[in-house]
Amino acid sequence: MNLSLSRLPRIRTRMLPLLSAACGVAGLLLRLLYAAIGTDDAGLLIPGHPAWICVCLVSVAAAAIAVLGVLPIRGPAAYRACFPRSVSGAAGGVLAGISALAAAVTHFRTGAPIFPGFLTPVLSFLQGAVMVLAAAALVLTALYRLQGQKPPFLSHVAICAYFAIQMLTLYQARSFDPQLQEYCFELFACIALTMTAYQLAAFDIGKGSHRRLWAWGLAAVYLCCLSAASGFFFIAGGIWAFTNLSNLRRPRQRKAIGEEIPTAE
Repeated sequence: MNLSLSRLPRIRTRMLPLLSAACGVAGLLLRLLYAAIGTDDAGLLIPGHPAWICVCLVSVAAAAIAVLGVLPIRGPAAYRACFPRSVSGAAGGVLAGISALAAAVTHFRTGAPIFPGFLTPVLSFLQGAVMVLAAAALVLTALYRLQGQKPPFLSHVAICAYFAIQMLTLYQARSFDPQLQEYCFELFACIALTMTAYQLAAFDIGKGSHRRLWAWGLAAVYLCCLSAASGFFFIAGGIWAFTNLSNLRRPRQRKAIGEEIPTAE
């Protein structure tokens, strides 16, 4: 049986970030409830608890909303049309930059590298340097977004590396914990943020895909909201992803007969 996009349930694109955030907040409340009443006498989370099942169901619903919502997405091909001037986008970048700077300060105070060994001091410095560069890159991209201009390609590369480092740091710190329920969504949030930054970097070199950016961005919004109780990093990351999705409206302009305005997925 052939299934065309026109027969799928349609969700208004502008509502997708709000729906993802709403699902994330609902999931967060359920996770807090799970942590409060879903433990046994030893203080361990009970597998199969109704609250955990509800979290999983909300996650499935959020994934379905994102998939059905991004399938028909098409947007303008020109960068300035994809990312016009945006005060909210700039504010989200500055907030994420503050979060990255706070992470750098914490890192230099603790000095814990991802891969301990004889190169520990070097690795620790490199990790901290990437965090500082990412903080500067986030503020820089925020300034460019405020002016509606394309930022340097390496700025989003630095941001992507920062989120990847946060993912590896989280995995190193929590991988010994056998209860995946306690940190799996935070790990997935870091992955989604990393891929969102990667897709933004692709736009910087003219290879971006609206559909892929929105898919990863919506995942980041949902997962960061779901992980908001785990720290400011996830709150700032969720706001950054929410406010830096591409614009899908094609600019109105006169065109000759038979001429079409370029679009991209």
